[in-house]
Amino acid sequence: MAMLKRTAATAIFSLLCICGLVRGDPDTSTVGYSCSTSIYQGTDLFKINLDDVLHHLRDDTAYNKFNYYYQSPWPGSTPICYGHGACNGALQVYDCVLCMTSAVTQIRSLCPMSVGAQVQLGDCRARYEQYDFTEK
Repeated sequence: MAMLKRTAATAIFSLLCICGLVRGDPDTSTVGYSCSTSIYQGTDLFKINLDDVLHHLRDDTAYNKFNYYYQSPWPGSTPICYGHGACNGALQVYDCVLCMTSAVTQIRSLCPMSVGAQVQLGDCRARYEQYDFTEK
């Protein structure tokens, strides 16, 4: 009887995992990061655009196939800030949002006032620069 209950519990748990109803936390441990040695001033327009880019990377990467490029404010206006966010494709949408929230928090903490920075976490990454770029 105990064996039957254990088998049933294992089957139910496996079904929940397959259906995505049970999920683990994303890996938000820092794998690596780099910061530009160039800095911006606290009142610089770049800071406003950087805040906008990081906001969009945090909130929109999960809803753009886990691979999202964004620039602020728009082409032809200065100073432009370019950004890229990416999540592990095996994550659920909610876990990508959690991971990108951590990546944005860490990039701000690790690279304050840098005009370019990137942080790689276990399950996601964020990058921003003053120039246009494409991740490979």
